[in-house]
Amino acid sequence: MTAGSSGGPWILKYSNTKRLGYINGVTSLIGDADSNGRIDFSTSAYFDSETYAIYKAAANLWSGKIVAADGDFVTKA
Repeated sequence: MTAGSSGGPWILKYSNTKRLGYINGVTSLIGDADSNGRIDFSTSAYFDSETYAIYKAAANLWSGKIVAADGDFVTKA
């Protein structure tokens, strides 16, 4: 693990032949527990069926854009 790994997926049951798997979490914190200058642990929240249900509900609300052509954030009135 190196700096910049935050947000990287944790994949469960990955198949090399199908190139598919399940995202089980994302790297949220890394650190050097023994102060030797090397990163030696990382953490992630666990993604379960409740997380998936929340994701699906939010995906159905997607507007398609978060930034307008002029660079401003798109907001709903």
